Amino acid sequence: MTKRTRRAPLATHAPPFDLHYAFFNQFPDIAFVIDSHARFIDLNEEAAIEFGAQRDDLVGESLDTVLPPKLVKRLLKFAHRLDADDADTHRRDFTVTLHDKRQSSRHFRVRLINKWHGKTVSIFVVMQDVSAAARLQERLHAKHKHLRELNEQLQDASQHCPLTGLYNRRYFDMALDMELSRLARYPETLSLAMIDIDDFKKVNDRYGHLAGDAVLRSVAEQLRLSTRKTDTLARYGGEEFILMLPHTSTTGAMTVAEKIRDRVARTESHYRDFNVKVTVSIGMTSVNAPVASRNDVIERADAALYEAKTTGKNKTVFFAFS
Repeated sequence: MTKRTRRAPLATHAPPFDLHYAFFNQFPDIAFVIDSHARFIDLNEEAAIEFGAQRDDLVGESLDTVLPPKLVKRLLKFAHRLDADDADTHRRDFTVTLHDKRQSSRHFRVRLINKWHGKTVSIFVVMQDVSAAARLQERLHAKHKHLRELNEQLQDASQHCPLTGLYNRRYFDMALDMELSRLARYPETLSLAMIDIDDFKKVNDRYGHLAGDAVLRSVAEQLRLSTRKTDTLARYGGEEFILMLPHTSTTGAMTVAEKIRDRVARTESHYRDFNVKVTVSIGMTSVNAPVASRNDVIERADAALYEAKTTGKNKTVFFAFS
């Protein structure tokens, strides 16, 4: 057994300590009471869990059975300094890194007290695992980051078509409303195109719906490659797409439409052993003055699309907005 140097008992002029035992046992941090020779007088449940022993097994035992001897000496040294101090607080804090498996940093609050359940005692210690708090903060930060990413994914999912990756109808309607509102303040030309895959039902009937999905993805990609970043392209429903071209004259919009039609007609969609070629019909309109609602513009483009579909398909038809 290691021989310990006996210290003189601490004086008893420390201020009264008004802490109820019930509160002590429910204290959220590790807390214990030791005498001037570092022997346990009491400890709360958190301390018993931290030290891996029952309370009754530790009472009367030396603190250096559960903490490094150098740290115990430091605690006693702080307590004696407090006893010799004429200040009013009789309390001191310090932080130390314990070289255990966790390499954890512990913060200690040391305070002198006079009595504990009728016993003359010396030192009340609260021990906090600073590293654990830091790890908890890191975990909370990671969870908040994960929640932000999930929210972004949900926001993205609410605005995009999962099959084609294009915007969905809900987003497009909001974007068109914004552009029409801007048009009311700053008059300029806004063009709109409704695009429909010709005879798409025949593709599904002949090759199957998975082949039809491949065609939808392929056409969506050709549309994306034919448009600008300032344009808004969406899958509007089924085999129908819609394109908004702000700041674009009728002539400019017709040029884009013909580029789309030609690109789609020259592109093969691949699914398993099938190579599928399709064409599109396009209905267009342009507005350069305030309109009553988005539906008025869409209906005009849809009417032009109907004309293209019923007069031969694989063509672009423009209807002026009136």
